[in-house]
Amino acid sequence: MSGELGEASGPWDVADLAAYPLVPPMAVAPLVGAGGINNQVRLVETGAGRFLWKGYLTHADPARIVAEHRLLAWLAGAGLPFATPAPVPTREGATLLPAPGGSGWRALFDWLPGGTLDRRDPATIAALGAALGTLHHALTRLPDDLRPPLAPYGELAQIHPLIPAPYTLTPTALGLPEVAPYVEQLAEWRAILAEMGAFIVGPYAALPRQVIHGDFGPGNAMAEGDRITAIFDFEFAMWDARAIDLAAGLAMTIRIWQLDPPESLALAGAFCRGYLRTNRLTAAEIAALPQLLILREVVSTTWWLGRALAAGDVRLRLTQLAELQQLVVWLDEHGAALVTVIGREMGEEGR
Repeated sequence: MSGELGEASGPWDVADLAAYPLVPPMAVAPLVGAGGINNQVRLVETGAGRFLWKGYLTHADPARIVAEHRLLAWLAGAGLPFATPAPVPTREGATLLPAPGGSGWRALFDWLPGGTLDRRDPATIAALGAALGTLHHALTRLPDDLRPPLAPYGELAQIHPLIPAPYTLTPTALGLPEVAPYVEQLAEWRAILAEMGAFIVGPYAALPRQVIHGDFGPGNAMAEGDRITAIFDFEFAMWDARAIDLAAGLAMTIRIWQLDPPESLALAGAFCRGYLRTNRLTAAEIAALPQLLILREVVSTTWWLGRALAAGDVRLRLTQLAELQQLVVWLDEHGAALVTVIGREMGEEGR
């Protein structure tokens, strides 16, 4: 699971695990190479095996975390062919405890099997797509009372409280002077969002909806060879367009900042070919994927700009605007080829 190794959520003392029915001897250690933005994590070694100890940084609302835990508990019994995080209850039955000193919240999870995916292996990427299709099938059975409360991608004004008017965002709203290059960057942003607004009220609104993972990709999965062994980090699970998960998986598969066509397009084809093993997209979903890729980047940019504002200096995150523009340019050049590859792998007419 992803996590930061700083100490923002307090010290990690084995004595703080006393609420759990764990078997001694117990030890707590950092996870080498575990990095992320929303959580801290530690390895817990016990006499009965390993566990993962997670400190929540970004998501501080306990009601939201408990809702995620209820979803995870349901997934644990859904008969999936891969593992998902299972929160370990305390002796009192709670799955969420306050961190020391009131510095957030923590939870203990069963250890997940597998290791890092080979992101450039088509067979592994195809297996990742197949796992997503299987997960989507399972989530269609999720009871309505377990539906996560997070706002969907299309509600851009709800992404971050410090960015309440993303469509009209100006340098002044970000605490920046009305000078170059900020004026030009935000003008490009507003132009992109103008097109995105038409997409949101049109094609996006008509796409099939269900509970989705919300942050799907190879970084949130584990594997043994080309077999997916675990999918994790469900903090952004929500009721939204199913194809959002495909767009997220594609974004982190094609990696336009690192890979060149034809490799990126070939990996996109492998991902979608794998999805077809276990599920199908409609023709409308396939056609919408380029715009969904942009919507995903818009949401990410909005979130990061909001976090930077909260930290006091948005200039540290203006690279997000450049990355969004890079994606738009890439799709102008390769978007038609991407849709062609996906349509060929999944059936040109969709289902």
